Amino acid sequence: FIGNCEKGNISVKLTVKSVKPGHSSMPPKETNVGILARAIRRLEDRPFPAKVDSFIDGLSYLGNHLPLSLRVVTSNKWLFGPLLKYFALRKPQTAATIRTTTSVTILRAGEKINVVPGSANAYVNHRIHPSDIDKENVIAYDKRVINDPRVEVDYSNTDTYVPVAPISSVESRGFKLIQECVASTFNGVPSAPTLMIGNTDTRHYWDLSKDIFRFSPVVFEKVEDTSMFHGLNERISVDNLADLFQFYFNILEKVKEASF
Repeated sequence: FIGNCEKGNISVKLTVKSVKPGHSSMPPKETNVGILARAIRRLEDRPFPAKVDSFIDGLSYLGNHLPLSLRVVTSNKWLFGPLLKYFALRKPQTAATIRTTTSVTILRAGEKINVVPGSANAYVNHRIHPSDIDKENVIAYDKRVINDPRVEVDYSNTDTYVPVAPISSVESRGFKLIQECVASTFNGVPSAPTLMIGNTDTRHYWDLSKDIFRFSPVVFEKVEDTSMFHGLNERISVDNLADLFQFYFNILEKVKEASF
């Protein structure tokens, strides 16, 4: 898959400070930590709606390379869309391509074992699907789901906000060039456009080029291998390293010959 678009990125700060601090031997009925925990639970129980249309369109781009069953599904998304959504949502790796994701990454509250904290904070990282457009829609959704005025919902740091990237054309020469090099490097393997779920440095080039593509010429044996990213035992095989070198050699040769 070749990334022709990229998710946005916004971090949200949840703050609860409605209960005064006190001694743990006389706890109130509700604590700031408990209120915050309930808000987090609501966010995780009600993720953003999944949008499967662009996912199906990407698969349909593979055309006759797909098994007959998938060709039937992609050509009749009005009928099979819910079924494909069900299967996509079963794995985090594919679920992330069809919705805005919600990840609670940092929790901060008390500092002493015998003191009920006077405030509690959580940081939530969202990767924004193009269908949710921008950060204002994400904040509004969080507030609606939490539905508790005691929980303040705001941007944690506006400097880290990354808007959804412009969509690059799959009809451009650049996209076709990558496709050709994928096929020549990997024995005719087809490729299709997809949404990049992480963030790259390409945002610094939006004003320089109307078409930007994200692609890494590395083969994964199974989807679960992507869990290595920022995880345990991150690695690359010797065969993958050789193919990676060959791919970039091929693409540089084709760029030298091409006229854009």
